Amino acid sequence: MTTDAAGLPGGHSWKEGTGCGGVALNENGTIQFAFRHVWSESFLEKLDEKGTRFGDKTTCLETIGLLIPFLTHPEFFKNSTVVMKVDCLGVVFGMWNKHATGDKSASVLIRAVNLICAFLSCKIHVEHLPRKSDWDSDLADRLTRSATMTRNDVKLVNSCKEACIPACLASWFRNPLVDWSLADNLLKYVMKSS
Repeated sequence: MTTDAAGLPGGHSWKEGTGCGGVALNENGTIQFAFRHVWSESFLEKLDEKGTRFGDKTTCLETIGLLIPFLTHPEFFKNSTVVMKVDCLGVVFGMWNKHATGDKSASVLIRAVNLICAFLSCKIHVEHLPRKSDWDSDLADRLTRSATMTRNDVKLVNSCKEACIPACLASWFRNPLVDWSLADNLLKYVMKSS
């Protein structure tokens, strides 16, 4: 699985269709599914407990991109070993350390991924893959912005199960406070849906 996320650094203009995306391949290299989720401008403009805009929180945004496939396609991960490739070293180290230093929101989401993986009996290996360094990372990068998606990218995403997120995560996007119970609620969602 290769995932990516785009933010909105301070001083940049809002571009509709910015979000996260990714592609899952089986061991033979066949596409199993692709997904994308679009951020709302209001979410990216919200501030965390330190006063940092979510649009500037790369590790947090990339962790959301890593988390969403476990919420939308838990059956793909059940009883498996998965290599997750991301272009953000903060996520790689965060998953290794089970928390993101200096980013409580990302730490809550990392905890959610680990709880869900334990429930699904999924062993996860998160690896760094430099941006746009191979076919899957190039596709994942294109999926983060509507403006960069090709017609085939749109067809691929439309042919897959829609990345519908749980209500507790949608609520968190509207009011992204540090809430450790979010990890438990996301686990409960997967437990009910799988």
